[in-house]
Amino acid sequence: MICIRHKCCVERYNSYHFSPRPPLPLSLIWTEEEAVRVIQSHWRGFLIRRNAEVQELRQWQREWRAENENIRNKVENFWADKYEAIDAAEHEHKKD
Repeated sequence: MICIRHKCCVERYNSYHFSPRPPLPLSLIWTEEEAVRVIQSHWRGFLIRRNAEVQELRQWQREWRAENENIRNKVENFWADKYEAIDAAEHEHKKD
């Protein structure tokens, strides 16, 4: 049985030690050069992603991933079917 006084002390301890203050904003952490680098990289990524050829490639990748989503299960099922067919053929051969 847990003592109520002990439970209150534990809750108070947890509230002090496991409730960190919110993190500082990045504008206070990063130097100007780091901020420039991040902004430029995001802008360059945006320019690349809006290119029609890149959009077409990304669409193809999404479709390909959707088609091959469960490829491991498909391969396992394929081989399971093959082994069943082989076992059935051997069983029929032994009957004859």
